[in-house]
Amino acid sequence: MSFSPQFFAPDPDTQTLHFALHALGFSDAPRAERLLRSLAKTDEEIAALGEIFDDLLENLSRSAEPQRALLNFSNLCDAAPDHAALFARLRQNPTALARLARLFSWSQALSDSVIRSPEALEIAFEGGWALSRGQVRELARAQLENLGGKAAFDALRKFRRAQFVRIGLVDLDTDSWRDAADFALVTRQISDLAQVVIESALDLVCEGKTEGFCVLLLGKGGARELNYSSDVDLIFLSEGRDDATQIGQNLVRELGEITAAGQMYRVDMRLRPDGGNGALVTPFGYALSYYESYAAPWEWQALIKARVVAGDAKLGRRFRRFTRQITWARRGDDGHLREVFEMKKRSEKTPDGLDKNNLKSGPGGIRDAEWIVQQLQMMIGPTHPRARAKSTLRALDVLDEMDALSPDETRILREGYLWLRVAEHRLQLWNEKAIRVLPQKTEEKAALARRLGCDWRGEAASRWLDEEQAHWMGAIRALCERLFWSFFHGEIEEIDALLPPKWRDGPQLARLNRLAHGTQSRPLPAPLSRQIRAALPGAMRGLERAANVERALVNFENLCEASGNRLSLLRSLDSSPRLSDAIWTILGGAQTLAQTLIRFPQLLDLTANRALLERARSADEARAACRDYCLTFRDRKAALRRWRGRELLRIGLRDLVLEVSPHQITAEIALLAGACLDLACEEIRGELRPASHQIGFCILGMGKFGGVEMHYGSDCDVVFAYTTYEASPLAASTAARWAEQLIAFCGERTEDGAGFPLDARLRPYGSSGALASPLEALREYFESENSGFAAWERQALTRARFAAGDGEAGARAMALARGAAFPEVWRASWSDELKHIKSRVEKERGAKGEVFDLKMGRGGLADIEWAAQWLAMKHGARFPAMQTPSTRGQLSAARDAELLSESEWESLDEAYTWLRRAELRLQIAQEGGATTAKWGSAQAALWARAAFPGVENGEATTRFESEWTMHTARAREVFERVRDGL
Repeated sequence: MSFSPQFFAPDPDTQTLHFALHALGFSDAPRAERLLRSLAKTDEEIAALGEIFDDLLENLSRSAEPQRALLNFSNLCDAAPDHAALFARLRQNPTALARLARLFSWSQALSDSVIRSPEALEIAFEGGWALSRGQVRELARAQLENLGGKAAFDALRKFRRAQFVRIGLVDLDTDSWRDAADFALVTRQISDLAQVVIESALDLVCEGKTEGFCVLLLGKGGARELNYSSDVDLIFLSEGRDDATQIGQNLVRELGEITAAGQMYRVDMRLRPDGGNGALVTPFGYALSYYESYAAPWEWQALIKARVVAGDAKLGRRFRRFTRQITWARRGDDGHLREVFEMKKRSEKTPDGLDKNNLKSGPGGIRDAEWIVQQLQMMIGPTHPRARAKSTLRALDVLDEMDALSPDETRILREGYLWLRVAEHRLQLWNEKAIRVLPQKTEEKAALARRLGCDWRGEAASRWLDEEQAHWMGAIRALCERLFWSFFHGEIEEIDALLPPKWRDGPQLARLNRLAHGTQSRPLPAPLSRQIRAALPGAMRGLERAANVERALVNFENLCEASGNRLSLLRSLDSSPRLSDAIWTILGGAQTLAQTLIRFPQLLDLTANRALLERARSADEARAACRDYCLTFRDRKAALRRWRGRELLRIGLRDLVLEVSPHQITAEIALLAGACLDLACEEIRGELRPASHQIGFCILGMGKFGGVEMHYGSDCDVVFAYTTYEASPLAASTAARWAEQLIAFCGERTEDGAGFPLDARLRPYGSSGALASPLEALREYFESENSGFAAWERQALTRARFAAGDGEAGARAMALARGAAFPEVWRASWSDELKHIKSRVEKERGAKGEVFDLKMGRGGLADIEWAAQWLAMKHGARFPAMQTPSTRGQLSAARDAELLSESEWESLDEAYTWLRRAELRLQIAQEGGATTAKWGSAQAALWARAAFPGVENGEATTRFESEWTMHTARAREVFERVRDGL
């Protein structure tokens, strides 16, 4: 129907015209007529208006608020210098006319921008279009080119305003609030703009020098889900910048300041470490310590959405890399969930939380929907990295794929969340204020309903909004209560079938019930209980590998309780049978490793990261990894113990999961000890400055440490030596203090665990000698006929190697040690002395009766190691390849020198390999560095089960006894031939 003939008639029928305008949706028809007639004054303007008049009315009538849209169109005309030219341009671009009519009823804030800014008007004529973050960044650089100071910041504010018009026009083209892709596109555009503005503002504040300072964006910004009127949750990190606080203050001021050009963003810094009481800019080292040791569960939850958006990208990546290692190892079990649950319940008692019309905080609002998704992420994310998505909608898709929710629950959450977020957008888009409460006036509700896609008007549209709100918020609230507010109190059906028959009554069954249900006073949420019960059968398949079932179940309950990651642990065990075997073997026998897991549950991330297990570390890699970890903390002693526990667990998992060669495992433990000792040596050097720079202090590894053959319970045999580079009367006391402090630093047990104890009793003159020897004193001791240097000490030096400290001093000390260990001329008296000592040791220290004696028994480790060392001592000067601290290296070199036949070498090598694995397994079965077990004892049965996991007790024992007898008999035969030929 055409209205222009009647409207432009010389004598129009006012009553009919007003009726028609009212039918088109204009709430005040007389005023609408006056506004329309004010659009054109001259004949030229009237003629130009007539060309678009019917299209104008039709587009205005389709808008959410025709009256408001007409008023804004009138204001645009008033601001235009040439009305006729504007109308002509709109006639040539009917799409722009439709776009403006819709925009003028959607957002007063964007309408004002278009009316006042020629640049924004041009964007409106061109239409909204999506840009990549890089394209937005290039536009910002062009806008700020050659500007500085206040002018640059105002230009950045104007740039943000113009870009909001572009994004708003993209949003304007959305056909339905149900379109998740369109919604995600708009929120990404808003979030990318925020990142570019923060980047640009920081560059201006720092004058381009952002090294050592970075900005993290959290919350909706970190997830790229910002609203039009969202504030930005920021954390500032710095390293090595004295001006960091000033930078932070200036950045917050410029981002939040309101000027004639507008405002960039409201800034919220409350998520930083220590909250409002913390420093505005957090030092990098403190941030790592805070999040590892002191952060509350909700702070870890907030880090899930953290993203580095400005400043020093390397610093930001270091922070995220560190926090990711332990973030997901602390997720989503009962302790974490309950603390977050209690915090949420407290928030619901606030006025916002009680307001049923609050789209964000009210019952069934956005916060409830996001809370459901995040809690499910906490449960699943540790073992399924895809579930760690920052975006709520993306995370919901993954949770749906993993059956964490039923299809109907997923639909309710997705559609309800979309409705709430789009409704929030439409509220905030109107005037760019952080409005989250639905309007109560009928006309305002009707206008919002039309902006959400409702075709009705007036009361009908208002009722539609009420019904949609009640439906979606009610459905989300019901889902939240069903999943997390209700608790399961029944018994687990057939849970006793998960236990061996003898354990199906009493405390062990009660442990499993507590694991799946929680306690009467602290029951687990229903979905968590449901998922735990589903994961339990698969997770407990490895229980049969436990040497001690009762100990395994006790440790398992303690581990679940301590970890805050019960479901993740169960799912890890369920999904990886080899990992399950290893964990249950540890829990049922390796008490040291089990206690490491229980004491430091964040180490559970190792169990889900096979890449950390598959590759051994070299000596240099071990040192570098140790330094990278420990040097980020102020308390290096505590950090070193945490690192030792973490690495020893990793090595233990390599041993049990991947069944790596026992020689590789013992070498890795020794290299770990060396890395710890190297760091400790450097720390003490720093504490003793400047005196420590006047001497060259070094440490020689001896025994199993020197031979790179340590087991889980080994300490480090060492010899401390030094040389003086500058004449100093304090050299001896400095070296002694260095050695004393090293022993304390490495050996002291703290709440963070133990280091590697250092044993210096192999030094010259033993316990009565100086703790640290000058090199000249070493030379005199080794070479003097009257020093008392015994043959067994010469033998001990065959396993010496430079371990840590000053390289030059270490090389000189090793030259002295090799000269003493591998003499040019062999004395018959040494042979007699060594044979006598071995015989006496066997009599005094060897186990009596029918005993498995790993170390001192006939054909045991001592026989093989002494045979290798004797051959190396006697022939090492002629065959330099024998001058190695490694037992296997000495044996191989002896074979190559034809000092051992091929069959003799094979017997010793196979026995040594078998016994070293048995040694590692004994330490799995029994703590305290045990080396013996009586034949037929329960201890021997546990040992056999540990050596042959998964094999029935009787069969394991028979097999163990058979292989023990075979290997030790062959090794003893070769040893006796070497002894007799010494």
